[in-house]
Amino acid sequence: MSTKENDQPSINTSICTNGRNDVSVPVKPPTTFKQQTEILKKRGLIIKDERYALKVLQRINYYRLSAYCLSLKNGDKFCEGVSFEHITELYEFDRKLRHLLPGIIEFVEIAFRMSVKVVP
Repeated sequence: MSTKENDQPSINTSICTNGRNDVSVPVKPPTTFKQQTEILKKRGLIIKDERYALKVLQRINYYRLSAYCLSLKNGDKFCEGVSFEHITELYEFDRKLRHLLPGIIEFVEIAFRMSVKVVP
């Protein structure tokens, strides 16, 4: 006789497997913003202003920000001297660049079209 536990996947499994019962993928439990700063500090990241870090994590998201950490880590540990502020500066630079690119691409596209001769 099957139990209810076997009949339906847990909510964590459902999220990861799109509701399929054939795969069981554990999901990490959610962490608070404070826990996220502690994880970053444990990995060697310098956090000078805890309140600033908490506000940034609430606004940006830990996993989005972690993409900017990849080149600043050696395994699970941050390289010496890497600060939270440095990572947020990288994020802001990338964000501003993403907003500038469409206008630049449009300018290049128009210039390219103007330079191409139309053959009758």
